[in-house]
Amino acid sequence: MTTRNLCSLFALAALLLQQPVLAAEPDKKEEPPVDPMAWVKVSKAQEAAAKKLGVPVALTNSNGVRFVLIPAGKFEMGSQDSVEAVHAKCIGVTVNPNWATDEHPVHKVKISRPFYMSIYEVDGKLLETVAPRPNETKEQKEANKRRRRGDPRAKTLVPAQNVWWEEAVTFCEKLGEKDSRTYRLPTEAEWEYACRAGTTTPFSFGETVLTNQVNCNHFFPYSDQGVAAPTWQRGGAKAGGSYPPNAWGLHEMHGNVSEWCSDWSAPYTKKSQTDPKGPETGTERVVRGGASINSPAVCRSAKRSAYPPHADMVGFRVVMDLK
Repeated sequence: MTTRNLCSLFALAALLLQQPVLAAEPDKKEEPPVDPMAWVKVSKAQEAAAKKLGVPVALTNSNGVRFVLIPAGKFEMGSQDSVEAVHAKCIGVTVNPNWATDEHPVHKVKISRPFYMSIYEVDGKLLETVAPRPNETKEQKEANKRRRRGDPRAKTLVPAQNVWWEEAVTFCEKLGEKDSRTYRLPTEAEWEYACRAGTTTPFSFGETVLTNQVNCNHFFPYSDQGVAAPTWQRGGAKAGGSYPPNAWGLHEMHGNVSEWCSDWSAPYTKKSQTDPKGPETGTERVVRGGASINSPAVCRSAKRSAYPPHADMVGFRVVMDLK
């Protein structure tokens, strides 16, 4: 090797020593995939029904209302407990002898068509956005906004309250005009079927409910054990999703805000029925679910209430028919 070549090698080695050493790049951790349905809990029965129908098991409409598929099926409507048993389980209160008699006779009902139901009760802001009252003065508009939105002190979007039955129906119609779909209030049978989610117990959670399951007045529990709950949860209605869902992904079906159904109120009969819709006329509309001020007994799956269409302290949730 010549002196010239040797010098070139030394120069190259010196140049290489001056190059910065590149640190090895750490292995990039793969981000877990985002589950688009993380907001909903569904059962295998719902998944199977959705697959058979070729429709999504859950969806969000253009107004941000979240729905879950309720499969067709059969159930026994009414209280599995006798009237006497219902009264005996109402701890700490004196019960009117006629109270809860309208939950009988228990009868078989077939829901022949699947439908979507909103997983939360409709909130006040959405109600005002979709279906504001027409021809109102500024003062009337502000007064009705406060009336329909519920507790103005709430820091989150709480369900609409003090909603008249006609206002709930109008909301459904306006929602349908935008989406070209059929929205409506649930029938009483659809409501109880969805609330039960396959159960036969007083609540979709079992024989009784805990303070972390239902927003209601737990000071007067519903139980055959005669045990008083430790506290009454004060504070009115809570935002949708504040409490756990039932087996079909529906939140706050018990307590929180009472909910309108489409039916006029009428006594039950023993006859089996398919898709019952109630009588053609009446004076009071069916209300279900109970509210935060009510005891658990009023929030049971089978508990029936009925109010005039312009009654206060009622909210609602929405059903969307399949196309």
